Amino acid sequence: MAGSILPDYSPSAPTGYDAPVPDRLMDSAEQFITLFHQENNLGSPDHRIRQVRREIEFSGSYWHTPAELTFGARVAWRNSSRCIGRLYWHSLRVRDRREISSAADIAAPVSRDSIRSRSGCARARSAATCRPSTSKDMLVA
Repeated sequence: MAGSILPDYSPSAPTGYDAPVPDRLMDSAEQFITLFHQENNLGSPDHRIRQVRREIEFSGSYWHTPAELTFGARVAWRNSSRCIGRLYWHSLRVRDRREISSAADIAAPVSRDSIRSRSGCARARSAATCRPSTSKDMLVA
């Protein structure tokens, strides 16, 4: 994916790296958490890295905090070399919709915000909606 800050862990993704997925995920998570702490002047990331490591060991994955999610979306946009709008990466509005399970519920606030922006009540603004990971349990409306 253009602009992605983390590698693709799908089975078909070429990695050039034979470590098990949890190890690769932990390596990437540590890089991301360190970058997040450095760019936001948050001090040592050690405590958060330990939390992430425990979560990955327990579940095979981890959950970004809202601040990490926003930062990750903005940095992905910033690093997208083909997008002229990336100059405004810091102003990207990030909607955290990870708790929502139906497609209709994810789209509804986006539609309202879009209508409000086009009605002249607000200036146009770039936005990204972060939805839950795709799974077989995902409801489709």
